[in-house]
Amino acid sequence: MTGILPIMHKNAHQLPCKILWNPRWTTGMGLTGGEEHEQVFSKLYLYAYVLKHMAKHNRNDFLTLAILYWNWGKIENMHFLLRKKLEKARKEIKQGTPKLEKLLETHNLVYNDLPLIHKELETKAKAILDQRKTKKTTVDTLRRMLEGLHAHLKTTSISISKEAEYQTCTKKENSRSRTKLRRVLTETKRKALETIELINSKDTTLPISYEDFNEGVFPWETVLDRDDTHFPTLSLADKYNIVDCWMLLKRAREEITLSKNEMINYMRFLIDKRSSLQQPSQKHTGEDEKFAKGKSVMKVSEVHHLNLKIQMALTTFNLKCNQDFSDFVCETQTNHSEPEFEFDTSDEDNYDSLSESEYSDEETESSSSYSEDDESAI
Repeated sequence: MTGILPIMHKNAHQLPCKILWNPRWTTGMGLTGGEEHEQVFSKLYLYAYVLKHMAKHNRNDFLTLAILYWNWGKIENMHFLLRKKLEKARKEIKQGTPKLEKLLETHNLVYNDLPLIHKELETKAKAILDQRKTKKTTVDTLRRMLEGLHAHLKTTSISISKEAEYQTCTKKENSRSRTKLRRVLTETKRKALETIELINSKDTTLPISYEDFNEGVFPWETVLDRDDTHFPTLSLADKYNIVDCWMLLKRAREEITLSKNEMINYMRFLIDKRSSLQQPSQKHTGEDEKFAKGKSVMKVSEVHHLNLKIQMALTTFNLKCNQDFSDFVCETQTNHSEPEFEFDTSDEDNYDSLSESEYSDEETESSSSYSEDDESAI
């Protein structure tokens, strides 16, 4: 198990954290943001006022029903959510491919250099963290303080942006919390300038400017292992930007594969559920005939709903079956073998300009981790 930073908290952390625990740099993550559980907590938090007046057993029943309702909503809207994820990944590839090619051309690099740059960044990040544990002089304390101010500055800036979005949605002219955050931002910048001036006066060998501080690039980190690099002309920030763009493309390609697998699993779930409802039900001893007829009516209604859901999912996913939809429905009623799916990938072929040989061994291992059945189905 590997720990990662949620994508929203990543920008508030320093460069070593961004390199070692970046979700976009972790194989198998796709474009997952890492905040999905917070969405569930945010929904359940709305019930807090009602739950605090309930007894324990009523509270457990209420939360169980709330979670079941949440799951039902996900199943009902799964085809739209998966299609949205697929389109987002395709958009990232379409926009990121020319961006990466431009970066490589600007710095005179090739695709085979990317894994080596990534390796150097990981080594440098670990060396920076080891250095923080050993050096505890006055200058080192000031440097750690400046790094903390940088993290605080980024966090405050993100909070101000959120307040601005909320203010736009609610059409409020002024926000007290936003004004307070601006004061905090101004005070943090003042402390950062004073700390920078104090560091430069105590150590003239590694001066730092406010521009470097704002970008999160600190000279006492970039000088580590300067001789042990194959790319001496690239700064630490340049290396990070290049690898980050490359990793985003890799995660987008993973997201396409994961989304297609989830689409097929969703279709199989709907088909299996419909098949189970179409099985003849056995009448239990002592069961009322009206009750049995009511169950049959509910089954027919649910099967009709599932037929509409399957048809809508096939259209949304842009799936191609081995037969048209009417034959597909008739086939599952008599034959319980799973239908074969084939995705329409014409949109992906238009901007799939990177060949498989341009990727590192890491991507080859991640792609081979998927089962052969899923690969044949996509």
